[in-house]
Amino acid sequence: MNRFYYNLDYTEAPATLSEKLEARGSKTKFLTFCMHVSGVYRLFDKDTVGEFLYRLALIFRHYNIVPKFFTNDSLVTFDDRGVKIDLCLSDITEHLGYEIWDGPTDMVERKGWVEKIETYWVNACKVAVFSNIPILDRRIIGKNKFIIGSNKPAPITEESERNATLFAQEAIRTMGELVFADLSLRTAEKKKHLEKYRNYLTSQPKHIYDYEKIPMRIKRKVFRKLYGPIYRNKAFFREEVNEPKSTFAALLHLAWLWQNGYVTTYKIGMGDDKYGFNAEIDERVECDIQVYDGLNRLGIGINLYTTYYEYGLDKIAYLLKEK
Repeated sequence: MNRFYYNLDYTEAPATLSEKLEARGSKTKFLTFCMHVSGVYRLFDKDTVGEFLYRLALIFRHYNIVPKFFTNDSLVTFDDRGVKIDLCLSDITEHLGYEIWDGPTDMVERKGWVEKIETYWVNACKVAVFSNIPILDRRIIGKNKFIIGSNKPAPITEESERNATLFAQEAIRTMGELVFADLSLRTAEKKKHLEKYRNYLTSQPKHIYDYEKIPMRIKRKVFRKLYGPIYRNKAFFREEVNEPKSTFAALLHLAWLWQNGYVTTYKIGMGDDKYGFNAEIDERVECDIQVYDGLNRLGIGINLYTTYYEYGLDKIAYLLKEK
């Protein structure tokens, strides 16, 4: 599982950009929307930046991005709570080194992105609404009511592809070679880390989880600790224990993953210097995390850290230690 975030550490002036992040008309936040839409998650090298610009030209055709660039160097005008701001090529240059997720890939391959371009548009609009990110596609329909994602990108044509290619090539030429040479130096160590991460993902986990092979004596013991007196209800016991897709089986799997080193915990900022915790599962192992939706105090959403401790899995995980 990979997380989306704002990481300006590899830009030329991270402190300056961070100070402006929450300001009205934040270009960093609007650029984040653009990256979500385009399926580009890091601006770490010239090729990726060129592909990002190419995709912007396709996405924002109905906002006249290419004519605006060749006329006055601006790209797109957006509105953030009543403030109209132009995103310019110089703003993208300032954000070289920006990344919005911690996953292994820098971007979605072009073919996969083109096939789902409307889905990327709608999903980016949804992320923006819940993250207070400025978006273009929000149509007011009443007091405190609006529709998002209705102004989807138009179908891609050969002409639009030619224009996008011309735009991206000219924009890269305008940015110049020096900014990319500097970018290469800033991101060198992170690229090494990402390469190790990618290699790690191709390796095999030491253990393979098999619910059916867990001895019944261990399942009984875990069930008793998790469910207490209800353990005596034989029908409920059989229903939960004999079904590999039951809540009990899901909890047992999470405890196994945790005990055998396939779970990583991390902090979640909650504002006002407060924070909580969540956890993610090693991407190399099979696990449908959707089964944990609602298994927490709130009864909604997924928080594996909360599930693990609220259900007392930390008290029984030792029973599932592999050799």
